Amino acid sequence: MASREAYIARLMNKGKTKRERDLNRMKQSIQSSVKDLLSYHEVLINGVKVGITAESTEKASVKKFTAAPNEHIGYGDYVLWDGIHWIVSERDYDDDVYIRGKITQCNYFLKWQNEKNEIVGRWAVIETVTRYNNG
Repeated sequence: MASREAYIARLMNKGKTKRERDLNRMKQSIQSSVKDLLSYHEVLINGVKVGITAESTEKASVKKFTAAPNEHIGYGDYVLWDGIHWIVSERDYDDDVYIRGKITQCNYFLKWQNEKNEIVGRWAVIETVTRYNNG
């Protein structure tokens, strides 16, 4: 009986349900093999090193990304990749297995003065107004 209890305890340690165990096994497999992919890059997201895979889109200034499970990437986060500033412009929150989204290359350093008279700056993406209306 002790071996059965040990087996169940070991099984529950990897997840309480079959789905949870399968999900954890898949995440572990992804984490161990992602660094071997040619599209793998280590970038800084809000100053923290994160591994992502990136693929090109129709626009050179936009990349699709996939991050390994358990990474913390949110909409609007800043990405520094090879000295170039990007911003997370899309984020799929269905992230049981992967974190997916798009990053857009920043094209402007926006500066303003806050209420404490300090100059504040942030990288931004500036697009033309004509994209959003008929003129």
